Amino acid sequence: LWYYRPEEVRGGRKLFHGEKELFVSDHVDWVSSQSFQGKMRVHSLLDYQHLEHIDDVDYFCRFSYQCQKGTFKPNRVHVYCKCEMPYNPDQVMVECESCQEWFHLTCLDLAPSDVEEFFECEDCIAKTKEEQKLLQARPPKQPRNS
Repeated sequence: LWYYRPEEVRGGRKLFHGEKELFVSDHVDWVSSQSFQGKMRVHSLLDYQHLEHIDDVDYFCRFSYQCQKGTFKPNRVHVYCKCEMPYNPDQVMVECESCQEWFHLTCLDLAPSDVEEFFECEDCIAKTKEEQKLLQARPPKQPRNS
């Protein structure tokens, strides 16, 4: 298998590419064993996320790259946060307990120590406040006459 770094492919490195992200490719080549510089372990993104310790030789791959076409598989990934960017394992994210959407702490201008055990995003906080206002503004129910 031949792996590429994001900056080595058409389109280059994007903000959501992790520092240790590689793309597996359809490139085939024969090289001398003397040209190897060292060993590396390439994990799936899911396996990489669950590593207890990430060593210098640990990398992850979530895309395959077709060299001749300059295209990727998958060609779409889920986006998160108000920045609408794909997941980057180098950036800490937090999940809103109400809407289950994920947010980058940097986009929320928060430090990890600022996040409490129960996190709710700005939209959900505003929605909850609006619902409370509507409930308070509603007249009390009148008993029915039988």
